[in-house]
Amino acid sequence: MTNAEFLVGGVFLVSGVIVGWNGIERLQLLYHELSDYFPLKLPENLSQILLHSFPLIFKTFVNTVGSACAVIMGVLWTLSGLGEAFESRKKPPHAPDLEKPEVVAESLRSAQSLYWRSMSLPIRITAGVLPRARLISPITYEMFRRVLVSIGKMVLLGAFIALILYVLGMVPVLAHNHLQWEIRLAVPSGYPLYLVLALLIIANLLIAASLIPYRRREYARHCETMPVCGRGDPHVFFALLEEGCRLLSAQGPARNSPYRVERADNPVIKGTLIESNPKGMPSPARPAGYFCLPLIPLLLSAGFSRLTHFSPEVSSIYFTNFLSLHLLDYVLEVILALALILSGVYFGEWARKLLGVTRFQSAFVFCSLVAEKATGSAASAYSSRRGPGISRLPEWRAAEGLDEAFARWAKNPGTERDFLVEICWAEAVSESESATEEGPRYLTGMTKSEVLQDSMQRLIQLPFHVDLQPALCGDPPTAPTYSGSGLQESPKQREEPPSGDK
Repeated sequence: MTNAEFLVGGVFLVSGVIVGWNGIERLQLLYHELSDYFPLKLPENLSQILLHSFPLIFKTFVNTVGSACAVIMGVLWTLSGLGEAFESRKKPPHAPDLEKPEVVAESLRSAQSLYWRSMSLPIRITAGVLPRARLISPITYEMFRRVLVSIGKMVLLGAFIALILYVLGMVPVLAHNHLQWEIRLAVPSGYPLYLVLALLIIANLLIAASLIPYRRREYARHCETMPVCGRGDPHVFFALLEEGCRLLSAQGPARNSPYRVERADNPVIKGTLIESNPKGMPSPARPAGYFCLPLIPLLLSAGFSRLTHFSPEVSSIYFTNFLSLHLLDYVLEVILALALILSGVYFGEWARKLLGVTRFQSAFVFCSLVAEKATGSAASAYSSRRGPGISRLPEWRAAEGLDEAFARWAKNPGTERDFLVEICWAEAVSESESATEEGPRYLTGMTKSEVLQDSMQRLIQLPFHVDLQPALCGDPPTAPTYSGSGLQESPKQREEPPSGDK
């Protein structure tokens, strides 16, 4: 089972129960320890007791606040995890809109992955050097970016901690040399924090390793170039083909409308991208996502346990000695506990990202105008510009406004037209992040399908079978009239049809 909401919700449900129960037990124990002081009884030597009880006060405060937070967060994680697990079972996978359909159109025409061309400069350089990097989906690129940013932040955080500890260690020396103050300050070692940061960096490296595509994705499609002659415009041919391709979504109405595009360098060349209804597929299982799941309850329970069971060795010491010798140790212990809790939440977010990628399967069809004259030379010239080894591919953009060529043809629709079209089709796989249902969906692979091939061989012939003629004989049909009981035929419709010439 690879449903991210269900898995992560179940893990946070277990984590919430563990953390909340630990907090409740610790609060009960603290109540029994402090019940002797209720109702409030102030001893006569209160000031002297307070001056020697700073370690006990600090310990009690951390235990109480940590236990209360454990109960609150445990209840919240339990309820949210329970709701998230049940909610994920009710909603079907939702296919968001395609990101950059014009790039998808050219990917289908050229049988190449082209999203990398519109991404950041480091990605373009990497993809230019390593062709396999071109097959990485934009969602995976974004995860790579987050991993690198997280590692960079952790390295900077480790350097900042080292700088803070170094400055604190130099405070007594600087105070003695410049202010002639005698200050004692015991600076603890930052080794526990460095260890946590090192573990986080190693985990991020494992996540990055799981994102590398070890299997080459296939980009293959069927393509056919055909001449079209007759009294019609390429827009009409596109519309007829779009209606015919609705048969590919026979299980229900097509949810995605066709996307009309035009060449950026030559707007005369038009095209239409058609997609059938996307169907949900099993999500890609990344091992790093399952690696993150057990770390969530482990780190969350460990972090809250250090807060609720915070018990330093020193129980009674004069406050000046406590501030100079033990305060930084106590603060470092609290920071370490908070770092473990934040690490658990961090791995929870990564588990959602790694396991929350939703995949869809659909049929893509791209029909584009090649030339205004359906000649063999135009077809061969256009075919020579195709191929996976080309370095420069045409760019498409959304076709907006009324096409002037179609407007001229509409004024004189009897004009003969002669043009060349290319139709490419493939079974395609696209993916999106389920955490953002309204987020983009990216094309990640294309394969040839014999079933789709048989269907398209019939569909691409449908526009050539259309032969509509106005009625030239007999009375024109009369529209039915509406009565209160429904549609009824008009008197002319009930008359006998003409028997014809004898």
